[in-house]
Amino acid sequence: DGERALIVCQTPFAPGKPATLTLAIEPPLALALKTIGSKRRADGTFEVRARIVMLPRDARDRLAALVASGS
Repeated sequence: DGERALIVCQTPFAPGKPATLTLAIEPPLALALKTIGSKRRADGTFEVRARIVMLPRDARDRLAALVASGS
């Protein structure tokens, strides 16, 4: 919905914990997140739901372009 992120990682995060997600694109794009919760998946990784807490306009535009391109 543009306000939340769903990521898969090796470590669970407690609800409310701040996190940073850095996308490996050029130049790198860092997203400031606050986690909503984690759920263990069948493969042992964790599905982490998070809310994007700060996303400047230029970063929002880059993220929207990345999603639109399907990359």
